[in-house]
Amino acid sequence: MAVSDNQLIRWLGHSDPRVRSACLDLLSNSYASDPEILTSVISAWDQYGVEAAYSDFPLISHLAIGPDQMPVVLARARELAEGRKLTDRVCRCAGKLAEARKDIKSKKRRLKKG
Repeated sequence: MAVSDNQLIRWLGHSDPRVRSACLDLLSNSYASDPEILTSVISAWDQYGVEAAYSDFPLISHLAIGPDQMPVVLARARELAEGRKLTDRVCRCAGKLAEARKDIKSKKRRLKKG
């Protein structure tokens, strides 16, 4: 049975954390580019908490983050990291948000050059 990206995105908010994590893993590893992925990840963080939303560390550095999403991403990263140690799981998620944006810019520069 084939599952579409849209179905996986909807399942990022599923009540079962195993389903949420599996969907995020599939979407992250396929470098899917739908901006709704990040929106759904943030919604799951809001609903279940950053530490509980996904059982495995989310590979959010692979997610597409558009320029219009940057204000939300930067604000969320600042909120997540505030008052936490660098090794804290929530702080690491904040760092991955910033890293994701840097990776996307770097990939676009390489594509333009080459």
